[in-house]
Amino acid sequence: MKQLNKFLFIIGCIISCTVQAMGRPAAAAAAPDGVTTRGVIGYYYQDKPGGAHFSSEVFKRVDPNFTFNWGNNSPGPNITNDNFSVRWKGLFRPPVTGTYTFNSNADDGLKFIIKDWANREADPGKVVLNNNGACCADFSGTVDLVGGRLYPVEIEFFEGGGGANIMYFKWTAPGIAQEQVPDEYFYATLPDAAARPKITPDRGLFEGSVDVTLSSTT
Repeated sequence: MKQLNKFLFIIGCIISCTVQAMGRPAAAAAAPDGVTTRGVIGYYYQDKPGGAHFSSEVFKRVDPNFTFNWGNNSPGPNITNDNFSVRWKGLFRPPVTGTYTFNSNADDGLKFIIKDWANREADPGKVVLNNNGACCADFSGTVDLVGGRLYPVEIEFFEGGGGANIMYFKWTAPGIAQEQVPDEYFYATLPDAAARPKITPDRGLFEGSVDVTLSSTT
């Protein structure tokens, strides 16, 4: 009898662990192939008062995420406290398949765009979030995503005057309660490495001396 109870206890533990594992979202996969790092690339622009956003790029950098609270300060060197904009670009890899709801709160404008990887150059993308510059309130949007697939994303932010922040960027998905989107699901694609120099001649067997010419398009 004791052996039977022990056997039933072991079977129960196995079933319990299996159910828990099935309901748990997968951890972030390894970084995609290519020259990438965790985070997103931020392109920072100085705008003119009342003028167009994303008008004059000042600098770019890799940011771990795009939730900032600059308050009444500048986001970086050579940019004023007001009248600036930022466009972050990167890759996003959702952990599970299903409908995702994203929520954010920004001062001033914020737009979240997600694109199709196969047609990323021509695809204008789906605008998932857009507060149209109406600051300081929660806003949300939904999109269906495939778990493990890479999606190019763009996040556009602009600041007119007063405080500047993106207070949070949260998600809800199958098996995922609402939480801040972890940084580990975003990847920044770094600039291409310098082109491989062309070597002339680049093959063959040579005896004695030979003149070698290196040239590059970069």
